Amino acid sequence: MNGNLNLIIVVPALNEEKLLPGFIRSVYNQTQRPSEIIIVDNNSSDGTAELARNYGCTVLSCDTKGIGAARQVGINYILNEYRHTLNETIVVQLDCDEEITNPDFIKKVEESYLLDEKLMVTTGPLRYELKFGNNHKKVIETGKCFRKFFHMKTLVELFEDSGRCICDYLLSTGNHKFFVGGNTTYRANVFQLKNVYFPLDNSWESIVISVRIQQQISEHQIKFIKEQEVTTSVRSCTDHDGVITTKKLKNIRKIGYIKPYRSKNSLSPQRTVDNLIDTIDKETYKLSGNEYIERIICSKNQPILSKKCRIIPMLHASTLNIIPNKFVVIKSKLSENF
Repeated sequence: MNGNLNLIIVVPALNEEKLLPGFIRSVYNQTQRPSEIIIVDNNSSDGTAELARNYGCTVLSCDTKGIGAARQVGINYILNEYRHTLNETIVVQLDCDEEITNPDFIKKVEESYLLDEKLMVTTGPLRYELKFGNNHKKVIETGKCFRKFFHMKTLVELFEDSGRCICDYLLSTGNHKFFVGGNTTYRANVFQLKNVYFPLDNSWESIVISVRIQQQISEHQIKFIKEQEVTTSVRSCTDHDGVITTKKLKNIRKIGYIKPYRSKNSLSPQRTVDNLIDTIDKETYKLSGNEYIERIICSKNQPILSKKCRIIPMLHASTLNIIPNKFVVIKSKLSENF
């Protein structure tokens, strides 16, 4: 692969007139500029779209409410406009309330993709600057510290709470480098893989896209870049003054996740994982609309309470290889009515 890559920043926006200038400024402070900045206007009622055009951004419209739908509009544009150079096109997924803090963000991302033609995804530090009362501040980076502070579960734990092992769903490798979050870049042709698209419903798009991609790429195609550094606002977990109160913090820790900003109907991460597992199960086992996997058992001879079910060997959802000593109990919703 020779020469520079097309590096496209895709940002969903809903009434981001106040925060957009700071985001654009952080992009312009880069030692290397992106090829294009795409702002996907998600029915804003303020001057977001006009302001983005004034900054020289490509402005697209998304009438379907939701961050996943908005992100997919940007992806569809890239798949069409850059269709002849998708392998040389990098999609940078960011949000308007984020600011790029390292001036070499774009430079290092491009270098990484140029040096490794098999690289498909990169992630980097995403930091929250929390402001408490009495002018006390705390910076928390996404990852272990973030989850510990807010009492949030990992993707592995979410799968376990659904009675599943995440390694039965992702491409079989040694130790997965899980990526979930708002500071991610993709080689554009990853969106040509099977079922890799942002959800149009109220699911957590970062979880869905992460699992879908990791069903088809190995850990060696995912890279963490320390220079890919972003600071994000904490508006989803603060009051109007930007302060995270004790009451707000307790509520977040109780439910185990931060509700997306301006999203009243967003599913919880657990519900998102439950729905995603159900969808993948239907694809893997060719289940009818009335069938579902009731549970996983370790022996085909294990007693089953209901006779109206069938037991088959469990398949790895990515490779479709049989998983030793695991069986799925398939039940029909119709049988539950008898």
